[in-house]
Amino acid sequence: MLSARAQDLAAHVPERAPRTTVLAGRQDAFRAYCTTGEGSKAFANIKKDFDADYANFPFPAEPKTYGDPDPKKRESDKADKWRDVQDICGRVSGVAEAATVIWLVTGEQKYFDKAKAMLLRESEWHFSPDWKSGSVLGATDIFYNDEAHFRLWRKLPLVYDQLRAKLTPAERKPILEHFRQRGARSMEFIRRARVQDIRRNSLDVDAESHPVRFMAMTGLTGLALWDDLPEAKEWWRFAYVFYRDQFSPWGGDDGGWAEGNSYWRGTFEHAEFQDALLAIGDPLAYSTPFWKNSPYFALYNVQPYLHTVFGDTSNAGRCRLHATRRARPTEWIFSFVRGTLQRPAHTPRR
Repeated sequence: MLSARAQDLAAHVPERAPRTTVLAGRQDAFRAYCTTGEGSKAFANIKKDFDADYANFPFPAEPKTYGDPDPKKRESDKADKWRDVQDICGRVSGVAEAATVIWLVTGEQKYFDKAKAMLLRESEWHFSPDWKSGSVLGATDIFYNDEAHFRLWRKLPLVYDQLRAKLTPAERKPILEHFRQRGARSMEFIRRARVQDIRRNSLDVDAESHPVRFMAMTGLTGLALWDDLPEAKEWWRFAYVFYRDQFSPWGGDDGGWAEGNSYWRGTFEHAEFQDALLAIGDPLAYSTPFWKNSPYFALYNVQPYLHTVFGDTSNAGRCRLHATRRARPTEWIFSFVRGTLQRPAHTPRR
């Protein structure tokens, strides 16, 4: 029975890679979407900006540690360095992702080469920094700067998933070894926070925002590296069970979010995993009562104008819930949970 249950979790995993972002057999549909379809304007802007600003983006030096990473000891100067490391990681993964998308659409070798270079150079970065000994390499380790790790781990395995077929065995080897270590440390970080013990709409386990936030990328990397690392299937299982049986500790069937408006925005990170399920045809996608009702939380609690409150609120500026030229955003959100959107040719990225 347990064996059959485990197999059920992989019932909809595609037989062939790539299994994330643009799935095997959907490249032509994605290309048409980006050149003559609804995504043509956005793709043209992405390519234009990339060619102008990032085509010659030099790979940055690996960030170094900046002292004790304890948030309680993060004075202003250290906070700047903490964020600088995150910005570096965001640029590395963002450039790799954009180059990959442009290569998929245009087929131009220079974009593939750019994405590959990002993967290979990042795979040289270090873990487990001995920060007490001074400023040393390894500042992107999840146990030192988890936000930096976040910006790398949520994208680079998916980039690899698209490039894999054109990488040589010698190129794949260091990338996969790096992913093995980064993934293992990410899982250790999550398990230390007892995410495996969390229960829906319950604070019996003192759930921490960041380990829970990393669950979507845990599942996505498992899917992306399905054929490459034995550990990947466990990463997928861990995330799948979490979203099927445990999510969210801060909300129940009514779709609420006990952390408040600002942290509710993190549901869109969790939606990345739901998007992946939708793309592979898994009926679990957006099927739980939480997902069916969570849009109401924004509708009832996020005002469509600049505001402030006592307590948690959006720190990202105005939340645009007013009508657009095409449709009301709330109607778009509900189209997911009502099942009126067709399965996409690619996994949407926000």
